[in-house]
Amino acid sequence: MGYETRLKRFVYICFQGGSELLRNSFFFLIERNGRFDIERLYYYDKARVLVGDNQDYINASYIRMEVGSEELFYISCQGPLPSTVPDFWQMVWENRSDVIAMMTQDVERGRVKCHRYWPEKVSCPLDTGRFHLCLENQQIQEYFHIKIIRMVEKESGKTHFVRHLKFTRWPDHGVPQCSEQLVRFIRYLRAVHHKGPVTVHCSAGIGQTGVLICTDVILNGQRTTNVRVRYSEHNKSCFEQQKSPDNIG
Repeated sequence: MGYETRLKRFVYICFQGGSELLRNSFFFLIERNGRFDIERLYYYDKARVLVGDNQDYINASYIRMEVGSEELFYISCQGPLPSTVPDFWQMVWENRSDVIAMMTQDVERGRVKCHRYWPEKVSCPLDTGRFHLCLENQQIQEYFHIKIIRMVEKESGKTHFVRHLKFTRWPDHGVPQCSEQLVRFIRYLRAVHHKGPVTVHCSAGIGQTGVLICTDVILNGQRTTNVRVRYSEHNKSCFEQQKSPDNIG
């Protein structure tokens, strides 16, 4: 089995496993406050993210994964709605997250999947109420977009820089055509991440978000503990310790 085929199967397995990983982080209740895109979807109190002095609830959850001696730290959340953009950026600010990974398109198949919560022009800052968001620079790569956003807190004048990474080759209700692109995207994410949790979202904050987190965990496991991914005849994955990282198999 070729490397690309194995990688595609791995992404498919992560899509299933990642969804289950994040489904274990929320429960269902009656919708409230109009802050949630997916009806009756709520995170457990022990993992959910609270923002502001009043510790208001936002539809986001902390995910912590131990890989060897290292802990990988994420915030998984749904794509912002028009009414939750201020809460979203306050969450990023309070957690000092310096990377946002967006795994959905803002519009797919004619349906809005995520509100455009970022500044679109260098000369036109976005006002969220508490913050001014200034687009410092942007690059359009073949399969993802990079935006450098400067957050300025109006009251104090303090700043915080965030890299907004938007993966563009993941069709709705599908999988990436080239899984190597997803791996490279994640490796770039890791290279530019320096502090705080990595904020990850798709539309609902479950499927693609879970795949990215699971894939990142496995890639870090390969790097730090020589974990190898194998595929059985029934497309099940198993992980085993390897003495040599060069033995790909």
